[in-house]
Amino acid sequence: MADTTKQVSMLELELEDNLIRQIEDVADSGCFSKDELLQSILEAWRYHQAYIHRLENMVQIISIK
Repeated sequence: MADTTKQVSMLELELEDNLIRQIEDVADSGCFSKDELLQSILEAWRYHQAYIHRLENMVQIISIK
């Protein structure tokens, strides 16, 4: 269980790093207005949170078995 939790935590950090890089890439491109960029960040964050929630559910299912 501890190994699985550690792996999920490492994956969370990797996803956060990827999300930050994507946001920086969009900001650097200058192709979007401030409102468009904020909307993109919000959508990416929601997707990220949903993915983390699914991972947490998988860990719970694995730990029950």
